[in-house]
Amino acid sequence: MSLVAEEIPITEPALSTLTSEMGALPHTYRIYAELPDDYEMQIMFGDFTGAMVLSSTTSFYQNSLGGPTTLSIDDAFYGLNPTLEFDSWLTIGYESQTGNLINVFPDESAWDVWETGADLTIDDIVGAGLLMPTVGLNPVNQADANGRILVAQITTDGTAQVCLNFQIRQLNPDGTVYDPPGPETSVTHVFNDLCVTVSPTVVPACEADFDASGHVATPDLLYLLAQFGCTSGCEIDFDEDGTTGTADLLFFLSAFDTDC
Repeated sequence: MSLVAEEIPITEPALSTLTSEMGALPHTYRIYAELPDDYEMQIMFGDFTGAMVLSSTTSFYQNSLGGPTTLSIDDAFYGLNPTLEFDSWLTIGYESQTGNLINVFPDESAWDVWETGADLTIDDIVGAGLLMPTVGLNPVNQADANGRILVAQITTDGTAQVCLNFQIRQLNPDGTVYDPPGPETSVTHVFNDLCVTVSPTVVPACEADFDASGHVATPDLLYLLAQFGCTSGCEIDFDEDGTTGTADLLFFLSAFDTDC
């Protein structure tokens, strides 16, 4: 098993609101565990056998209407509170509380420190984690078409590291629990210390030096502003979302007044 990260675009008006609140351009990442074929995820945890680590060089975004897991994410409120969609949370497959069967142990207070935006390390003898109490035939805690299962979302304006531990259980090809002959009633495996690190994209100065003057300055800014609002076939699109908008302007400003 391994962890992989995928950045997802922060849309407006959430992008401008988060940038104002955090004081820098935020980035949201989905964290996935790559799961073997014919296995389901039972437990994600941190304890003395393997630490759960959620750390950032700056801080994590935590929405007041959200929580540490998707049990607290009500997607019906996204329209009223757009930044809620980019809250930081843990999960086993579910993106919101809708139909969510996850159990947490010992309780959600284990993540109180993280909910303030600070780093979290769970490595004690008691531990904490998420449990999926289903018995096979549940596609939510099995791999998707890409062989992955969603386990976290984080929003930060810094470099972040996520380290998690998992217990997985073997299934038959039809999704029922594998029941081998002999004393074992099922086959489980534990994977400790799976980590992934994410860093914000930095626009190289030469990509922001539109007039090829060797310095990113006001003429380059004016060139970008002339393109601002483009929605199709855009020449300037640093975040590759198909438009020239606020995110591209913020990326540009990170390179402003630098030499190429």
